[in-house]
Amino acid sequence: MRRTMWQSIAIGVTLAAAGVAISPNSSYAGDNDDELAARIQTENNPVKKAKFEILLGRMKLSHAVEACEKDDHAHCQEFLGSFLSLMKGSWNRLEATGRVAAKHVDGFKELDIALREGSRQLEDLKHRVPVEDMGQIDSAQKETEQLRVEVLRALFPALEQPEGTIPPRKRGHPASAAGASP
Repeated sequence: MRRTMWQSIAIGVTLAAAGVAISPNSSYAGDNDDELAARIQTENNPVKKAKFEILLGRMKLSHAVEACEKDDHAHCQEFLGSFLSLMKGSWNRLEATGRVAAKHVDGFKELDIALREGSRQLEDLKHRVPVEDMGQIDSAQKETEQLRVEVLRALFPALEQPEGTIPPRKRGHPASAAGASP
């Protein structure tokens, strides 16, 4: 079957775009696990340290997916545990800064994205492994989603308010009476 020039160009553009989408979204794309672990140890800024942990956690999850697909159960479990501990460590570090996540999203936003993508990867992985292997993946996915809920609550505190309640008004903004003209 012959491809036309336009089909070849479309395939090339698609593959190039996929390569960009798959590569890690940071300037540390060339780093390996050991280099990132060393950066985590030497970094003094807690937000940067948390971001490095997030990046390393993403790498560990990729390793876990590869190991699970190869039926390497021991390494799969090890990498999943590393992924979860790095994400939890990042969350604890960001929380310990005392910053209000809704106002200073740096770090919190990256953690939310990594957790959302991680949960999606784990869901996809569950459909590609034998039934007996789904338990460990399902457990890791549930922990990932629970941690994401905590991050989202920090980023969006309005989610904490009970449904049907109206947040208190700030001073200087009087409520207009019903039916009153402006």
